[in-house]
Amino acid sequence: MSTTINPEKILKELSNLWIETAAPSNETGAVLRACAMTMIVVADESDDPQAISETLSMLMREHPSRAILIRLKKTDGPWLESRVFAQCWKPFGSRQHICCEQIEITASEISLPDVSAVVLPLIVADLPVILWCRCGHAAGVNGFRDLEKLAQKVIVDSHTFGDQQTALRKLVATRVAGVRLADLAWGRLTRSRELVAQAVNSEDVLAALRTVDSVKVRARGAKPGVSARYFAAWLANELAVLGANPKIEWDRASDETPTSISAIFLSSPEGFSMSIEVKEWYSTGVLCDLAVNGRTHSAVLLRPSEYELLLQELSIPGRDPTFEAALKRAATET
Repeated sequence: MSTTINPEKILKELSNLWIETAAPSNETGAVLRACAMTMIVVADESDDPQAISETLSMLMREHPSRAILIRLKKTDGPWLESRVFAQCWKPFGSRQHICCEQIEITASEISLPDVSAVVLPLIVADLPVILWCRCGHAAGVNGFRDLEKLAQKVIVDSHTFGDQQTALRKLVATRVAGVRLADLAWGRLTRSRELVAQAVNSEDVLAALRTVDSVKVRARGAKPGVSARYFAAWLANELAVLGANPKIEWDRASDETPTSISAIFLSSPEGFSMSIEVKEWYSTGVLCDLAVNGRTHSAVLLRPSEYELLLQELSIPGRDPTFEAALKRAATET
């Protein structure tokens, strides 16, 4: 069992790794070393290592990085150990392999406060640092805040938090601290928000939306989850821009409903109505009916993969004011 890690030893192992990878006798052929950022990933030891590795490998093709994977080990005592390896791929039509570095650190929760001191020398100088927290409970472990301080952007998935209110408090606290923040639960709503935006892309519908005074959201469970609250907050913010100030009402859906939101209904005293209802659920997405003043059409919303959600977030270079406004409203309204 190891209880300490020497960052210089890891850097030496990385150097030796590149020497071996680029050796003329190596069967992979010519190798190009690529790095555009440092990506720190915090995951549970029980999380599927192959799924994480595949996601990182796919991301590296768009965003080459030095990946530092921190796996939290369920043990009572101190524990720290590491290993290094390369993620390589060969672009179509190319004879050259592109490789990125991956460092894996296994740490017990009691040893997490020591990890930031190990990670700091491993960060690639003058390049962005992204922290992806893959497990919600890690955000409450002593030492996680020190890792956050190393990053310019923190990506979480509020669906992995045991308590949704705790998730919102954590997100707001991180936002106040000045770190750029992203939530994959918000990213899962992108296609739904696009569907609504496309449906109201006409002058007559926009004019009618200014008169909307009621928005009813049918959400799973007695207390709406983060995704439902995000969507309701985003909708209320967009209507406010148009000059409307509707009352948000919550309609309880069955706890067995596969999606956090099953329907949204908008109405106005002038007779305008708009609704989105989930009609069927599939393993890959949902079938929705979108109705505007009685005119209905159907749309399939595919469920994005973890890779697609992360790729979307990494493609946003600065702050996301739409998300931040929705988070602020979702955290302050029930």
